Amino acid sequence: MTEARIVIIGGGLTGLAAAKHLEQNGHECLILCAGTAVGGRVRTDRHETDRGTFLLDRGFQVYLDAYDEAGRMLDLEALELMPFYPGALVRFEGAFHRAADPFRKPIDAAKSFASPIASLGDKARLALLDQRIRRSSVDAIWSRPEHSTIDALTEAGFGEGVIERFFRPFFGGVFFDRSLQTSSRMLEFTYKHFATGSTCLPAGGMGAIPEQMASALRSEIRLNTPVARVDPESGELLMGDGSAISAERVILATDANAAAQLLGEKPSVPWNETATVYYDADPETVSAFGDEAILVLDGDGVGPVNHLCVPSAAAPRYAPQGRALVCANVVGAEVLSQHEGDGALDVAIREQMVNWLGEGARSWRHLETYRIPHALPRRVPGEFGLDLPRAMPRLSERVVQAGDHLTHGSIEGAMIAGRLAAETLLG
Repeated sequence: MTEARIVIIGGGLTGLAAAKHLEQNGHECLILCAGTAVGGRVRTDRHETDRGTFLLDRGFQVYLDAYDEAGRMLDLEALELMPFYPGALVRFEGAFHRAADPFRKPIDAAKSFASPIASLGDKARLALLDQRIRRSSVDAIWSRPEHSTIDALTEAGFGEGVIERFFRPFFGGVFFDRSLQTSSRMLEFTYKHFATGSTCLPAGGMGAIPEQMASALRSEIRLNTPVARVDPESGELLMGDGSAISAERVILATDANAAAQLLGEKPSVPWNETATVYYDADPETVSAFGDEAILVLDGDGVGPVNHLCVPSAAAPRYAPQGRALVCANVVGAEVLSQHEGDGALDVAIREQMVNWLGEGARSWRHLETYRIPHALPRRVPGEFGLDLPRAMPRLSERVVQAGDHLTHGSIEGAMIAGRLAAETLLG
């Protein structure tokens, strides 16, 4: 039996963050990663074609450079963060309508003053909400009474029109929850970071984030090394190949489902589901979006695409020169169940895009479909509500559990969980 002092199970952002904090306190560790690369849910694949290489993130993801914890953890300059336009295009009744951040794009916001996306009253209410959240600390946000997002928006006086045309596709896409049952604390947390910073992509793909974290560690990382079972009392790990590792201390830094399986329990955390479909496109076929990197929302609610963007418009290395990478995103198990095969989903997406952009969308070349049933842990008021913990739970004297399902589903939440896990383990 192999012996190790500290073992981290999981090579995602939480496990890597925990390892960094342990090293800063003089403790190297052994990181066991079941996958072929570090990153967990934050991975980027290199998709080779006859036209060149496309960078495909495993599901549409962005980095918010206003994150505090992640900002301390990462070398943001080295990541070469490429920003999106601060706003969105909303497809509604046969046209694209711009919704611009009035604080960073005041001229664009003034031009869209008469947009049908929101009434003048709703725009005033949005300005009040914006100011209140900007001025709030993160701790204050987590301590407020918790409602669902839809209830919070309704109680704030927003009309059905702006909820359906903007809030539902935008925050439904952020949370992978078009029902907007996600906690109002998560609404305010994400809104604050969207409003006070930029929405970005690393030049080399989202996978560059865990790769940078891993490259800075001294600890050993073993890829393709799945763990089959964990004994919390003894610290013994039964490996997938039948061998065993005896650890003095363990951080169980996997998602909630994997953690339950390792402990011989039934998964209890529900998940929000999504699918991301990538296309190789002639830039002329997406010229309706202009040259800007901007998020496009389905304000009509007819789907299946909830939101769409062209990542290569923000970060050119996502696509070969002269090509555009289109990223179409579908939200929710109910919508996905209507298109069970990837072929059926592709057909439905193309029909929607022909309606938006014209016949040129039929020429798009399908690259990859990522169906992600466990995209984000579902956080709703009540049993799976949202609090900001000060420590990670101890399963025993030897084993600490960690993950963004114990904080909040975001890069920031994963980083916080890693730090808290290291602090809890060190006592």
